[in-house]
Amino acid sequence: MLSAKKEANEVDAPVPAAPPPVLRPEDDYDSPDRAILTPNGLRRFLGMSMKWVEVNTQARRLPGQFKSGGAWRYRKAAIELQIMNKGQVLLATRNRG
Repeated sequence: MLSAKKEANEVDAPVPAAPPPVLRPEDDYDSPDRAILTPNGLRRFLGMSMKWVEVNTQARRLPGQFKSGGAWRYRKAAIELQIMNKGQVLLATRNRG
C-alpha cells in the first residue's frame, strides 16, 4: 500500500521547468542584421577596427549612438542613412591644432 501512495505522489508532483536560456549581449546585438548594434556589432557591420569604433564613439561622431544601461549602442538605420546620404559614416572633420 505504501508503494502505491509513493508512486501516486511521484506522478502528481509537478515537473520543474527548465531554466530560461542565458542570452548574452553578444548573442543578440553583435549580429550586423540587428536594428540596434553593440560596438562589436557596429565594427562587424562597417568592417572597421574596434579601436576606430571606440575613438569615434568617445568623440560622439557616430550617428544614432546612445547609451543603454551604461553601454554604448548604435541605431543601424541612422548609420545606413548617413552612408546613403554622404557615402561615409562620419562627417568630414578638420583637425584643429
